[in-house]
Parts: sequence; structure tokens; C-alpha cells
Amino acid sequence: VYNGATATFFPTRYEGFGFPILESFACNTPVVTCRNTSLPEVGGNIALYTDEDGVDEMSYYMELFENENFDLHLFREQAKNYIKRFSWENTALQNNKNKKIQWDLMNLLANYLEIRPLVT
Repeated sequence: VYNGATATFFPTRYEGFGFPILESFACNTPVVTCRNTSLPEVGGNIALYTDEDGVDEMSYYMELFENENFDLHLFREQAKNYIKRFSWENTALQNNKNKKIQWDLMNLLANYLEIRPLVT
């Protein structure tokens, strides 16, 4: 579906993470979404943003795509580089880094409270 789309419109009041945005980017499809929950973090400066109820703004974006007044080539170059940061490998590396930080903080607190350090 994303491969054949001119753009993905994803107006939502709530989204857990924003996989539809990443799926669209991976298919070289521009995204119009909202500035709420995690969507700006996922869409970065690549997605276009509107309010959940921004009907006029969404219409404007639809016309922009329909009239081919959107630099699709630039979007594809940016999306190709941007999407790399959301690989499962990067997610696992970040998760391991976060766990190490949490572990170090727990041991620091245990030291401060003069209780037996946690076993490694």
C-alpha cells in the first residue's frame, strides 16, 4: 500500500510509536502526521506536520502532492539516511546502553546507601 501511495496521511490523537511513519519512509512515501505523542521523534524533520483536526492544512498538503509541488527526490534522499537510525540493531544497541546506565546507577545508589553492591 505504501509503495503505491503518493503520500501517507496519518492524523491521529494517539499513537504508541509510529510504525506507519517508518514503514512509509522505508517505501519512499512522504508522511503527513500530527505533532503529538512520539510522532515528532519518529518523523523528525522528514515528516510534514498538522494538527489532528487541521482539515485545511491537510487539504493544502493533498494539493501540494497532487500538483507535484513537493520535492520527492529530496525527501527520498533524506528518508533513506534518516530511517537507518531506526534499525533493530540500533534499537538493541541503545537498549543495552540504557541497561548499563541503569545498572551503574543502581550500584552507585547501593554504594551511597552503604548496602551490598548488586552482583554483576
